[in-house]
Amino acid sequence: MEYDDNKKDDVLSSFFEVLIARKVLIIIGMLSVILTTVVGVFFMPSVYKATTKIIINPPPIPKGDLPYLSDLRNSMTFLSNQRELIRSKKIYEKVVTDFRLFETVGPPSIYKKAKKIFLRVDSLPYEDALDYLYSTTSVDIIRGTNIIQVTAFANSSVQSAEIANAIA
Repeated sequence: MEYDDNKKDDVLSSFFEVLIARKVLIIIGMLSVILTTVVGVFFMPSVYKATTKIIINPPPIPKGDLPYLSDLRNSMTFLSNQRELIRSKKIYEKVVTDFRLFETVGPPSIYKKAKKIFLRVDSLPYEDALDYLYSTTSVDIIRGTNIIQVTAFANSSVQSAEIANAIA
């Protein structure tokens, strides 16, 4: 038993000797990681999130009838249909047009660049803005409720709130 303890002590002491011998290299590595992280965070663009909620009243159940499982399924189907209507292309096109998002869409993604190079497919700024809007918004049903939540991300707090409200 004593032999094993001495062996562990030797391994541990040799580990610390290596750390002490390489302390300059370790400190430089840690400082470079910290500096890179600080610079990266400093130059990241601000992204704001706005959320709005819509209460959807499903069609009423006729008086005197007990709610059956089929009525609950119909209620969930109704909420899913409302979600899809809110996320429809017509509504999103109106938001892109009203806020003139086709003028402010950022640089194309790597996917768009590769598509343009290899498939020789050019997309219009309006289509890029529409794709960008779909990728930066979400429309979700809050489980167990009649509430639909619309979330939008944008580079300004005002724009994210306006987009979320316009979609709702």
